[in-house]
Amino acid sequence: MLNPPLLSIPDSYGATSKRLDIIIPSYKRPHGAVEAARSVLSQVKQYNVADLVNLVIWDDSTPGLDVDHLAQELSDYDGLFRLGQNRFNKGMSGNILDLVSLSKSPFCTILTDDDWLEEGALPEILEEISKILVFDNSKDSQIIGAFFVPRYSYLEDGTLHCVECRPFTCDSLISPSPCNVIKYSRNAFILTGLFFRPALVDFAFWEENKANSFFPLLYYSSIAISSDVKFLNRKWLHHTCLNLCHWEAWGESELQQNARLHSDYLQALVLIAQSYASRSMRDRLSCAKYLSQAFIEQLRAYGGPRLRQFMIVMSLTKHSPILFFAYLSITLARLIMPLRAKFQFFKRFGSIN
Repeated sequence: MLNPPLLSIPDSYGATSKRLDIIIPSYKRPHGAVEAARSVLSQVKQYNVADLVNLVIWDDSTPGLDVDHLAQELSDYDGLFRLGQNRFNKGMSGNILDLVSLSKSPFCTILTDDDWLEEGALPEILEEISKILVFDNSKDSQIIGAFFVPRYSYLEDGTLHCVECRPFTCDSLISPSPCNVIKYSRNAFILTGLFFRPALVDFAFWEENKANSFFPLLYYSSIAISSDVKFLNRKWLHHTCLNLCHWEAWGESELQQNARLHSDYLQALVLIAQSYASRSMRDRLSCAKYLSQAFIEQLRAYGGPRLRQFMIVMSLTKHSPILFFAYLSITLARLIMPLRAKFQFFKRFGSIN
């Protein structure tokens, strides 16, 4: 008998507490959701860990999709997953927020519907969680609230495009502090690759700002402010990049979507800085330095119209003057660079003559 599709989320999605909840939120990618699920379920069967892993696949009201079709595609794994569909579209953040808020297991992770779990990764993940849970019993230890791995991003033809979210060359521990939340916030934009304790998430903060497209930064920050975060230099997940993304809610054109993402990332940094400001003046100065660096890195990366960027910065400056000064430094650098190039040219030209 196939898993019956649940049409809307009740008080819980029917999963009992295990060791890890893996959530696959899906929208307009039924085939990708099935492939992501298979990458997990095949290892659940292979390593006989059904008693340790919950897999939840939840569609965000894809037009014309009958989730019975997904159940049929996964019939070889009947009984090993939960499947459901929202009655109406909640958006990526809203869908994931509801699912994470219902997670009962010690750890939870998101596997998006265009990614998959690498072969042999699941037992290593479960072993790491076991170590952390044993570590919890040590009276002198600081709780580890999350761990993350680098994001290996591949093109659809299988070519490695880049590796992101790798702030260290070896396994490292990030201690909880406002400075570290800001300093390492860029590594938190990932969905796939972050394993975290749902019990530590500030859902009120997330709910209040769930329209922000960089919502992973928000729930990461609420965990990292009060607990250690572990970086593991492992290749556990395959992320697909530069593929078709259904971001229509963030803008009709690619230009509008990029502007929205740029604005939301800057806003997320502002929100985090405001919410977790340190009382220590020394820490505040350190936070300001890391915040400025994060702003400058993002401002430099933006490839859209300069006027649009100026308007985005002005809309947020009242909440963070540091953003304005970061923008000013970028603007001055853009003005000075051509002048410096001309100076170097005439200097060389004069030396030749």
